[in-house]
Amino acid sequence: MVKQNRVISDLEAKRDNIEEVKQQKFDKSIDQEEVKEYESKTKGKLNDFLDHKYKDDSEDDEGSAYKAMRGLFTVQSHKIILDENAKHEDYLKYYSPFDYKIKNFSAQKDGDDVKVLFNIDTTYHGKAINESYDLMALTFDKDDKLKGGSLYAK
Repeated sequence: MVKQNRVISDLEAKRDNIEEVKQQKFDKSIDQEEVKEYESKTKGKLNDFLDHKYKDDSEDDEGSAYKAMRGLFTVQSHKIILDENAKHEDYLKYYSPFDYKIKNFSAQKDGDDVKVLFNIDTTYHGKAINESYDLMALTFDKDDKLKGGSLYAK
């Protein structure tokens, strides 16, 4: 009985130390002009990636925008031969056949960050690729740098 009471009091102490998570509210809205600005910024980041000028986050970061964009601009039967030793011209040659079109763009503030969500159609030499992965989410920080991204299947 004493042992059981000690277990109960230990569990009660642990319960009392659990921090209650408050619900976050999205109290800041984005108007239509800001959404258009973020759509333009998003296109700029995608173009920077294709032109090998993207420097916001890296391939090593889990859930990075870099990994999401690399997954988007990949042909399933085409081997990615680029590595840290590849030249700038190699990147341009590899990514030059890719093109994209953004549809259904939306943006929402999340604290200091802005999350954008959009559908994207990707082509390689004019033919549609990755048709089952057409939904992308990217997160901009307060300095307008990408710090995260995801690619979703239909």
